[in-house]
Amino acid sequence: IMNRRVEEHRLMMTYSFAACFAAVTLRLWMPVLVHSLGDFVTAYRIVAWLCWVPNLGVAYLLSRRQLATRVLVAS
Repeated sequence: IMNRRVEEHRLMMTYSFAACFAAVTLRLWMPVLVHSLGDFVTAYRIVAWLCWVPNLGVAYLLSRRQLATRVLVAS
C-alpha cells in the first residue's frame, strides 16, 4: 500500500483475512470432528488442514472474481 499498489494490496488482504480466520474455522470444526470421529488426535490432524485450506480456496475464488470484474469494467 505504501508503494500505491492498492489493488494488489486489496487482494493480499483477502488472503490475509482467510489465513487469520483459520483460528475461527479450527474452533468451529474441532468439536464436530472430535464428536464424529471419537478421537481427538485424528480430529486434530484433519482440522489442522481443514481450518485453512478451504479458507484460502475461497479467498482464491473471490480474488479471481474481483480480478475478472475489474477486467470487464476496464474493457
